[in-house]
Amino acid sequence: MGEDWTGLKNLIISDPDFPNKSIVLWIIDGNYRNDTKEMVLKVFPEMYSYIKEKHLKYTRSATLKFPTWHSFDGVPYLASPQGRISSQGGAEIKPHEFQRPSVRKPVLAFRTNLLLPASNVGMSIPVGNSWSVGMDYYFPWIWPPEKNRWCIELLGVGLEARYWFGRSRTWQQRLTGHSVGLGVNAGYYDLERNWKGAQGEYVSAGVDYTYALPVGKRKNVRFEFSIGVGYIRSWARPYEVKEPYGDLVRDEQELIIDMIAPTKAAVSVVIPVFRKVDTERRARR
Repeated sequence: MGEDWTGLKNLIISDPDFPNKSIVLWIIDGNYRNDTKEMVLKVFPEMYSYIKEKHLKYTRSATLKFPTWHSFDGVPYLASPQGRISSQGGAEIKPHEFQRPSVRKPVLAFRTNLLLPASNVGMSIPVGNSWSVGMDYYFPWIWPPEKNRWCIELLGVGLEARYWFGRSRTWQQRLTGHSVGLGVNAGYYDLERNWKGAQGEYVSAGVDYTYALPVGKRKNVRFEFSIGVGYIRSWARPYEVKEPYGDLVRDEQELIIDMIAPTKAAVSVVIPVFRKVDTERRARR
């Protein structure tokens, strides 16, 4: 505050040694502009010098604001400056050290589909705050000891590109919320039931919808719910088993199967990997 005329008036009233107090108060209370009041006071050099020496230094004031940051996980960051009041009435701030504000930025996430327990693993890598790329590897290999009566064997790899909805997403919101993905898959399978089955390869391409829900106090665990549909092509070689523990008897003709069908169904648990980022350094960049 450059000119505190009310404060100056109060200082003059409370000063018992002030000369010609009534004249100065009349000037201060007058309906004039501030620069006019100052000009009139300077007409009385001795009185103005007294005001300048005794009172003006107390009518200057300033407000100093220190911002505080709060990290995304709820732990507050505080800056506490050390300060003192000088003998002249002004505020003097000493240099101080403080911890730089930082946030936990998701840079990678691992997942597994609970619908195929302990037989798949995947990961997602954010590209900015609204996009991500990912990969999944499926390897359910179940062959119970029931005389070669049935088995489920699959080796498959999937790649995806995904868009996460939201106009102003932050680092904390990476890989969370609603999204739509485009993916391709390929692999090998051997499926048998009651002595009859098929071996073959497949490729597929499709779209899916995924919703990712953070859970826990620090959001260190997430659940993803996905459903997808697309085009599948498979090259299948049917076979049958004539006797328990016997050899596979394959058909001579290979079947080519083309269809539109579900390509993805998943309830996944996701573990993100975080990296601490200095927000002040990031802002300077």
